[in-house]
This record gives sequence, C-alpha cells and structure tokens, in this order.
Amino acid sequence: MTDAPTAPVHLLNGTQRIDITDHLRVAAGKGWREMILTAQCLDTAAKSIGFAAQGAFTMRISRVERAEIAADTACTF
Repeated sequence: MTDAPTAPVHLLNGTQRIDITDHLRVAAGKGWREMILTAQCLDTAAKSIGFAAQGAFTMRISRVERAEIAADTACTF
C-alpha cells in the first residue's frame, strides 16, 4: 500500500466482516507486507475471501497462497 485508506476497509469471509482499516493505515508506505489468515480469525467453512471499502484505496497483491501452518497460528494483518 502506498497510501493509507481514508475510509473503513473490511476483510470479508463468509458472514464475517473484519475491520482491517488500522492495520492497513500502519502498513501504508512501508513496502512489502504479509497478511496471514488462519482459522483463528476466519470462518473455515466459507468459500471466499474478499475486501470491501467505504472509500477508494489502492492495494497491490503480488501473491496468494494456501499453506499448511501450525493450528494455533494467529492471524496477522
């Protein structure tokens, strides 16, 4: 992210809406960042993940991968 979002941004997963606005504001202008999404914060039965914003913002995603990690791994944004 080059610029911080100026309006709320949510990660969508099934019926969940996780507010990630503050995390994205901290990440803005800092170059490469990693977001780890695990069963600790996601509905594992959901079939999709998305983003919803109440204002315009730009986020570049270079890679999405599914990997096996420890069951108790916390989500990071």
